[in-house]
Amino acid sequence: MSRSLPFRSAASRTSPFRKARRLNLEPLEYRSLLSVTVMESEPNDGKSSADDFAFEADGLAQLVGTSTSDGDKDYFTFVAPADATLNVDVQSPNDNVPGLQVENAAGDAIFQTDPNDGVNAGSVQLTAGSRYFVRLRAKDAQAAQYNAALSLTDGSGDPGGGDPGGGIPGGTPTSVDEIEPNDIKSQATAFSLAVGQSVALNGVSQNSNDKDFFKFTPTENSTLRAAVTSSNGNVASLEVEDPAGNDVLETEPHDGQNIAVGQVFAGTAYTVRLRSTNASPAAYQATLSLGAGTGGDPGGQPGGEPGVEPADLVVEAEPNDARSQATPFALGSDGEVQLSGTSASDDDKDFFRFTASESGVLRINVLAQNANLAALQIEDAGGNKLFETEPNDGVQSGAFHVAAGTSYSLRMRSKTNAPAEYLVELKMTREGDLTADTVIDRRDVIEAMYGWLHRGNGGHGADDNYDGRVSLDEILRVRNMQDAPGTEPASVLTETESNDSQSSANRFSLGTDGSIQLQGTSRSDRDNDYFTFTPATNGTLTINVASPNGNFAALEIEDAASVDVFETEPNDDVNSGTAQVVAGTQYFIRLRSKTETAADYEANLNLAAGEGNPGGDPSDPGNPPAEPANLVIETEPNSEKEEANPFALGSDNLAQLQGVSADSTGDEEDFFRFTAEKSGTLAANVLSRSGPHAQLQIEDADSNVVLETQPGNGVNTASGRVAAGTTYFVRLKGTFAYYNVGNHSEYLVNLSLTPDAASPAAPASVVAAAPSASQTPRSSRARGAASAPSIAATPRFRRSIDATPATSANGSSVRSVARRLSAASVDRFFARSATLAD
Repeated sequence: MSRSLPFRSAASRTSPFRKARRLNLEPLEYRSLLSVTVMESEPNDGKSSADDFAFEADGLAQLVGTSTSDGDKDYFTFVAPADATLNVDVQSPNDNVPGLQVENAAGDAIFQTDPNDGVNAGSVQLTAGSRYFVRLRAKDAQAAQYNAALSLTDGSGDPGGGDPGGGIPGGTPTSVDEIEPNDIKSQATAFSLAVGQSVALNGVSQNSNDKDFFKFTPTENSTLRAAVTSSNGNVASLEVEDPAGNDVLETEPHDGQNIAVGQVFAGTAYTVRLRSTNASPAAYQATLSLGAGTGGDPGGQPGGEPGVEPADLVVEAEPNDARSQATPFALGSDGEVQLSGTSASDDDKDFFRFTASESGVLRINVLAQNANLAALQIEDAGGNKLFETEPNDGVQSGAFHVAAGTSYSLRMRSKTNAPAEYLVELKMTREGDLTADTVIDRRDVIEAMYGWLHRGNGGHGADDNYDGRVSLDEILRVRNMQDAPGTEPASVLTETESNDSQSSANRFSLGTDGSIQLQGTSRSDRDNDYFTFTPATNGTLTINVASPNGNFAALEIEDAASVDVFETEPNDDVNSGTAQVVAGTQYFIRLRSKTETAADYEANLNLAAGEGNPGGDPSDPGNPPAEPANLVIETEPNSEKEEANPFALGSDNLAQLQGVSADSTGDEEDFFRFTAEKSGTLAANVLSRSGPHAQLQIEDADSNVVLETQPGNGVNTASGRVAAGTTYFVRLKGTFAYYNVGNHSEYLVNLSLTPDAASPAAPASVVAAAPSASQTPRSSRARGAASAPSIAATPRFRRSIDATPATSANGSSVRSVARRLSAASVDRFFARSATLAD
């Protein structure tokens, strides 16, 4: 194979700052600001376990990792988004550059470097839609740390007119040379820098004792970005401080971190310090730029236009072991960002910081990239703890309220002596939108009410004062923020984890135009992303699935009975189609990667009103099916009789009910209802899909008990008589997991009716396996008929509720209040409590 020549960009051939640079360092200018950073994830020793990644629109990526020896191969893989030239440059933070090889899907090597001969860069042509594998391997028995910079161009070899984004415009930056003496802050060389401009600071730090200071004062609040390169191969460290000596940003050349980003404020004087990290001279060029507002786009667009939108992925920049060294980030217009890094042990704290541009609910989900889940803690500027996860207890997500203009710090730390590689997903939703469905409505008020059951530091979106509970005033606040009836839902809904099951599906509604786009990422074929909706009209649903990263997710639609309504087949290039849906029927949409690699998806849905019959007679598409579903999955809210999910016993006299009771939101009871078409004996059997068995009770409209189980005594079956034409209510009541640790009551109820041979029987009588319940109306038992009316709309009641203890010996004090404030009571409660809103 012929050896590829080192790649030289057009920009480097004309830059006056590049004349003394070696060929293998030529691409540093555009390589230093990459929008995609891929950290290797072991095991990745073969193509089947290669780390998958995708190029963003700027065509830039950086592969970071360590090949421990020449026996350790690290594989990465990607699909070429277009016919393009792949430009490669490999560097090593520990000065042991590994070899890089690019192979096509057939296993043919189409490019390789040769570090033994100093050839660590080059280029190769790619074909659109083809998959390629990148292999990095140490050239000897010594570990080789690597930063492999990749860029895609149209073949000209120049990825843009200047530094690719990050707030540095195209063209040559203003040059400022150091003026000695400048060894102390009072002697700093002054320069000016405006938003949308860049400046290159040039000089030589003779050794680690030679500090070169510069200074500037921005005229606008903005994002400062710094990238340091060296013409003699010894990269200097850069640090920016405010007048109080607080670090704004800092590079760490020993770790290969020669880029840093920080926030600066108008009228504040900042000092820039450059210094060699060893006893040898470090010839430096530090390029600084200012991006407008709170963030420049680290990556930007090819050609170097200054960015406005912050990065979607922020990788920690060491040192960040203290709040003053926190890696800054910002939430962009989409309200989302991911934080990535590694806490080496429980002694290694990684800090990030941001300032909220608007008030809202910040949702947090912490993922482990190496099976060791890191703990997250959020504090305000005063060091007050506002939120934390508890990975030892399986608590790795939650939400908390943020206030506009307030600064927050996030701390990541391993819970053990082992490293914890983390990926933190942050998503901001509008203030009051506790259910993340883009609309503030009754469901959000109910979610706030469930906050009565919340205690501790896990966070709740309605807990505005971070006291570990949701007060009545905070519930009223959400209630008063409700959108007007008929408010249009958002046209785009981004998935909110966890949504791995139908019970945790992200809800959405279709607006008057009948359209919505579902966005998200299925990380592998084991990651199911569920959404759910209930159409208001019959019609034809048109589905089209797109993939921003070229790996199409499979989409499947099921009704509440788990009957397939529609599915795509991405392996056969079938990513769109139509399905008939029926008004009032709940549907579940599942998106899942078809491979072991991540699939970014954009699922576009559009409903055109008309007749529809999913699952009925295909020869009669105009009518909905007459036979009811055998499996009915609960739909929240269903915590009161008035909200009971309807179902029917079909011609086979069978039905199954499925759901979760007593979950972490305080959902204590689930109600279903049916009207018996035949008289007979109804048998019930309650199974546990996970957690403790739920208790089942069936009663008529007058609260006469027909049958009930007693799981506390091991009795999970019962039978009783039902009469034709009578409506019955099925109640499932689960058991709360102790301190929310362990599984909740996830139930599957089998109901079967044995009809009478003769005419309908006399009024229902109890034939229950647990006779102690008798036929006493529930209204005369623990849930007494006078309970709800006894809630008085007085300040005394407010004080009594706010003083309600978090728990009691059996948890009944909190749960009784929660029951009174459950879904169906919301309107009644607030109608009686109007004076409390004053």
